[in-house]
Amino acid sequence: MTYPDIELLVPHRAPMLFIDAIKETGHKRLSCTARVRETHPLLQNGKVDIVATVEYVAQTVSAYVGYNNHLARPGTAPGIGFLVSCNEAVFSAADLNLDDELDIVVEHVWGESAFGKFRGEVKRNDVSIATMDVSVVGESAFERGFT
Repeated sequence: MTYPDIELLVPHRAPMLFIDAIKETGHKRLSCTARVRETHPLLQNGKVDIVATVEYVAQTVSAYVGYNNHLARPGTAPGIGFLVSCNEAVFSAADLNLDDELDIVVEHVWGESAFGKFRGEVKRNDVSIATMDVSVVGESAFERGFT
């Protein structure tokens, strides 16, 4: 299956766009691929601290929301969202390395388009290196008076 270009689904742009493409979608799930490139803004001495995987998961959540919005309303510009919390984070590696190929999977646990919780996992070479739960809020929540 072919998916829309990732820049049509998320508001991020280089150098802060960390994910490359949607790999797969499913019921309340989406996975993306990413490669750690020389242009990564957090790269130092060929490494990126593992905590950056929180942003990889957050951007994959953004792709999930953007893809579902695209299916419901094709041509809709990607909305802005905010990472509210990161809980239950477990990191099984110290760093990401230059040229690492990553698979990021998010599962929508609860919530709706304005506010939700997702379970995320980042894998390198089919080995889990980070898992976490993240909560996000979309800009539409603020438009409706959610504070």
